[in-house]
This record gives sequence, structure tokens and C-alpha cells, in this order.
Amino acid sequence: MWRWLRLGRLRRAPQLDPVLIHLYALSLQHAEDPDHGHSLAVLRTMSPRDADIAGALAGLETRGLAQQTAGGLWAPTEFGRREASRALEREAGRGMSAALEILLVAVVTAVAAALPGTFLVLRRLAMVSDAISHAILPGIVMAFLLTGDLGSPLLVAGAAATGVLTWR
Repeated sequence: MWRWLRLGRLRRAPQLDPVLIHLYALSLQHAEDPDHGHSLAVLRTMSPRDADIAGALAGLETRGLAQQTAGGLWAPTEFGRREASRALEREAGRGMSAALEILLVAVVTAVAAALPGTFLVLRRLAMVSDAISHAILPGIVMAFLLTGDLGSPLLVAGAAATGVLTWR
């Protein structure tokens, strides 16, 4: 009950968790001095461009999870280190491990490439597929320059467009 009251609205402010975890990770680098502070610029390099780091730090400070040290540097409080450790444990329980994810992607890619690869080799078109795979790179680059997002489906559309253009 006391923990719930002390955290306040942390559960309704998920944007605070990454900043708290970053502060915690930085504090682990200074085990001899866990109150060693880090600048806002360091935290910005660890976060996405559009993240409101200053606002998150202010929110963490009002909840007692972070404190501003001398010189405007930021460090997690003892309570903040415990909460960050719990948040990391919660995150570790979700999803799959990185090694398993890599293995699954490799298996799916191998299965997906087996049939067309065999077909192209038997028809003696393996070099054509190599040329097309290199020709789609400009389409991916152009789509990335337009969107600025590596996760955009337009990257596939750009690759398909340049692949079709180079086929004939």
C-alpha cells in the first residue's frame, strides 16, 4: 500500500520508465558512488529524439525516483534504483530472448528463400536474382529518405518498385 501511494501516477506515466531505467543503468556504471549524477545531454543521447527528457526527469523528481545533484546533474534515488530494477525484471519477463528471436528470423528467412532459390537455380537465373537484389537498394534508400523511418512499409514498396523497373 505504501509503495502504491509513494509511486503516485507512475503507472499512468509510462514515458517515465525508460528515463528511470537509463538513470539506473548509468548509476550501475558508478557502483562506488550510486549518487553520481549525469547531465541532461547524456540522457538525451540514450533516448529517442522526440522524448521529453526534462519533463520526465521533473516527473521522476516529484515522485521521489530521481534527484538533481550539484551542477544540475541527475541521479536516481535509492527508491528509484529499486523501482528501475523492478521495471527491468518486469520487462525481462515479457517477450522472447534476443537469441531466440534471431534464430526464428533466420529459420523463417531460410524457409521463405528455399523454394524461389531452387526455382531460380534450376532455371539458371541465379545471377538475375542477384542483380535484382542489388538493384532494389536504391528504392529502399529513396523510400527511407522520404519517410525517415526504418520501420515504414514504404521501404518494401520502394524496393518492389525499383525491382520491377529493373526486371525488363
